[in-house]
Amino acid sequence: MIFDIISHVRLSKYLYIIVTAFAFISIVHSNPAREFFRGVHVGMGLKELELLLPSGQLKKVYTNQWAFEDEIYDLKGKWVYNFKDGKLEWFSYSAYFVEPGDLNKHNFNKCLSAVKKLINDYTKIYGAPVELKKGKQEFIDPYKKHHWGYEVISARWIDNNETIKVSFNFQGSKGIYYFVVDIQH
Repeated sequence: MIFDIISHVRLSKYLYIIVTAFAFISIVHSNPAREFFRGVHVGMGLKELELLLPSGQLKKVYTNQWAFEDEIYDLKGKWVYNFKDGKLEWFSYSAYFVEPGDLNKHNFNKCLSAVKKLINDYTKIYGAPVELKKGKQEFIDPYKKHHWGYEVISARWIDNNETIKVSFNFQGSKGIYYFVVDIQH
């Protein structure tokens, strides 16, 4: 009888540990933002970074800079990793729409939707942003109504002395316009 009680308590304890572990794994794997930056963090070495990314995808672009093409929420862009003294100093992701035919309401809303999802994802990881700016969240066709561009939305977090920012801007100057979505670590 006592053996049955002890066995039941041990089984319950192990079952609790297993269920908790699977719940944690599920949360980590269900968060796209964490998957996007794949556990990369400021201060890691190049070899560590190479282990986290798909084999052969990391390309050297400058003396201390490497890049990796990626797609996040249907936006094709590029991660850039900058090293100083052998350690990752910062990394960022950027996606652009630059062709005049691509500057339309559909792509504007695609960028806005992606950034809102990213803000939600990063909030799950880092908590509420320390700063959230909501600018003009409507597409204004610059070829019908001239403007100099505008900030659409951005959010910023601070974690262990690292600043993380997610933003969407409609850039414009001297008749040249483009959408840019950025993630900066």
